[in-house]
Amino acid sequence: MNRAARAPASSRALHETRAAHVVAAIGVMAAAAASTSCTDPVYDSQIQALGDEAPNVPTGDLHRPGQPCVLCHSSTGPASSRQFAIAGTVFTTLTPPLKPEAAVEILMVDANGSSPKKPIFSNAAGNFFVDTQDWPELAFPVKVQIYKQGLRRPMVSHISREPSCAGCHAIITKFNRLTSVGPVYLSQ
Repeated sequence: MNRAARAPASSRALHETRAAHVVAAIGVMAAAAASTSCTDPVYDSQIQALGDEAPNVPTGDLHRPGQPCVLCHSSTGPASSRQFAIAGTVFTTLTPPLKPEAAVEILMVDANGSSPKKPIFSNAAGNFFVDTQDWPELAFPVKVQIYKQGLRRPMVSHISREPSCAGCHAIITKFNRLTSVGPVYLSQ
């Protein structure tokens, strides 16, 4: 005869109640862990630091030039309905006042020798982006050059892993002048 069968009914009920409480506690802890693991305070603060949208500029292809596009346009970002493989902004010159440069072709080749499925050009805000479905096999590092009307500017290094150009090429301010190489620009 096993122990459970020999134990009095009240002892068996106590044992079953304890087991149920342990299972419930494990369930509560798992739910709590799952709910807290979906947020990243560093990531959330980076998105919050972008600030509000510019007045009179609707959300879309022309908004937020010079900001890290893939921060929001990623699988976990607030604009996850449109995910970018790589994105950035081209300006006319490196020095202020920064003006967007439209119609610049962005030529890219990844570690496997592949490129986006269709040509990539900057728009009126200087923004360019490659939707993930247009370069699903993207493999870093990526070599880049920009081209417009006979002027070709190759990137001296390569993109190692940061899909937002502004991750390294931020608009220079008094706060980041030692950490940014400056914006992507076409001419001196």
